[in-house]
Amino acid sequence: EPIMINLDGSQLSMPIDPILHDGRTLVPLRPMFEALGARVDWDNDTRTVTATLDDKIIILQINNKIATVNGNEIELATPIIQDDKVLVPIKFIAEKLGAKVDWNPNSKTVIIISNTTAMSSTTYKVTRVVDGDTIKINFNGIEESLRLIGIDTPESVHPDASRNVLEGRI
Repeated sequence: EPIMINLDGSQLSMPIDPILHDGRTLVPLRPMFEALGARVDWDNDTRTVTATLDDKIIILQINNKIATVNGNEIELATPIIQDDKVLVPIKFIAEKLGAKVDWNPNSKTVIIISNTTAMSSTTYKVTRVVDGDTIKINFNGIEESLRLIGIDTPESVHPDASRNVLEGRI
């Protein structure tokens, strides 16, 4: 099964499927950087990629395990070329650009929440109402419980049976 990428709640399409290489998920560099809002420059002579987003500058060179992030050297999985596309570790790229990265093993999906989304509101589908202060939501393909703080309602099944809501009595 191919590895899927979910960016800010939407399926991200890549020109080639992400691959596993040395235990890391690699994705095409330019589409990933651009999806996260970065500008990408390529130096063919040195086979070097420079990505810029706000005050972040990431420099990667093909066949070099050392990347530079804002002048600091960091070791990572070697970028590789496949089908004329530069592939890089998705977690490294997303996190260095300020995004949060998670993995859903059931759906084989990399979940990325970008820095801009983390600061904005997001809508999720309510899949079930448990009781007056607890709901279930679909959070990027996973059902999660959400308890509403500051809402005081009777429990649907209270440990003290005399406090349970009975039909006709509210």
